[in-house]
Amino acid sequence: MSQTKTALLVILFLFLLLLPFSGNKYYLHLGTFVPIMVILSLGLHIFFGLCGQIDFGINGFYAAGAYFAALLMKYLGLHYFLTLPLAMALSGVISVIVGFAVLKLRHWVLALGTSAFGLAVWLTLRTVGVGVLGGDDGLFLPKLSVFDIKAGPVFYYYFIMAWTVLACFCAYFLGRSRVGRAMKAIREDEIAASVMGINIDHYVRLSFIIHGIYAGLAGALYAQWNGWVSPGSFSTDVGMSVLVFIVVGGVGSVAGAIVGAVIFTLLPELLIPLKEYHILIYALIFFFVIRFMSKGLIGAGKDLWMRFTSAEAKQVAP
Repeated sequence: MSQTKTALLVILFLFLLLLPFSGNKYYLHLGTFVPIMVILSLGLHIFFGLCGQIDFGINGFYAAGAYFAALLMKYLGLHYFLTLPLAMALSGVISVIVGFAVLKLRHWVLALGTSAFGLAVWLTLRTVGVGVLGGDDGLFLPKLSVFDIKAGPVFYYYFIMAWTVLACFCAYFLGRSRVGRAMKAIREDEIAASVMGINIDHYVRLSFIIHGIYAGLAGALYAQWNGWVSPGSFSTDVGMSVLVFIVVGGVGSVAGAIVGAVIFTLLPELLIPLKEYHILIYALIFFFVIRFMSKGLIGAGKDLWMRFTSAEAKQVAP
């Protein structure tokens, strides 16, 4: 790792470590929500970025993790530290079931199938079992206690940030593993990957399950931190937004998934004075990246850095 990258990582680490001590509750709120979106983005990165499969229904798994954690805490009284892995496991099980229904499809037909799943989950939360799920009014969760002490915003920040760091490392090492290389081969050319002996169905299904678990984790973290869940937080817009995170940040890159999630989660806050133009501004940014930065922001940044360093090397060379 170069000295520049090391210095940037150290600065980022110190910034994230000290953010809760800024005294600004608004910054702390954003600093806690953004990592949740990063985890969700990393989930789609594994299915779309690594394996090349399109999913517009990740909001369904996100909702499953959130509501399952909420129901276990509210009605069974389970501690949050127990509901978190259970919510991840349930999202994984749901992804297995949904996978049997949609993973024989490919490309935009697969996108439509997953979108139908996300829409079905959203409508179910609004209309079915209102007495239990709360309908549009949602569910309120009991406050988390750690050693009989009520958890506050600072605890949630560090707790969620720790899970986000773990999720980033897992996604990074997955991409560099034998499994990750097989997924990338499928993304590039399914026929060639099949000729090489790669089991296409196995790895596509595996990536779908992992991405469901990531989404379930994000949902469970969101539910407890927010203290309230409702269908409005898990609409089909979420699936589209996360796909934009990946494309703008850079398809196939963990850093791209992170950068895209950070930018598009913070952007609405920065554009509050231009609220009526949000959709137009998003569309312009998306068009600009697709048209002029085919590798996304991370890819464009790498290309620019390579040009700068090569030009600098030529000047130094005798």
